Amino acid sequence: MIKTTNIFTALVCLLLVTSLSVLGQKGKVNQEKKITGPGKCLIKSDSLLTNELTKEDLIKWVENPPFIVNCEDSKTYKLKFYEFTILKLKPFENKSFGVGDDRMIPILGRKAIDDLKEGDTVILKGVDLIEDGTDKTTKAPTISIKIIEKKP
Repeated sequence: MIKTTNIFTALVCLLLVTSLSVLGQKGKVNQEKKITGPGKCLIKSDSLLTNELTKEDLIKWVENPPFIVNCEDSKTYKLKFYEFTILKLKPFENKSFGVGDDRMIPILGRKAIDDLKEGDTVILKGVDLIEDGTDKTTKAPTISIKIIEKKP
């Protein structure tokens, strides 16, 4: 009877140690996955920092490279590479136009901007940024630009 109790106690201890070890490893994996970067970025249009633009302001921004954004880390960046996507509400459509760079957005994406209406969104995914004044590149989260109506 004592031998069975000792074996049972040893198995419980082994299970407890194994469980704690696995939980400790999961914590380390989650910490390693954290991406440090500039944080949320906003479009710099004239003197305005926003993620909501009129169609006319968006056209001005895309026709005057380099494309400048300001991020939560209070630094200014230029877009280097990104996937250019448009999400339309009426009719609901999500369409990718390919990869843009620091000099221009994809040509078909530029043409699609002319058809945007209020509530539609331009999405820049997989964004690589260049820190202004340096050659240092960094990754940024997805940047979305919502189209709003012209204010009177």
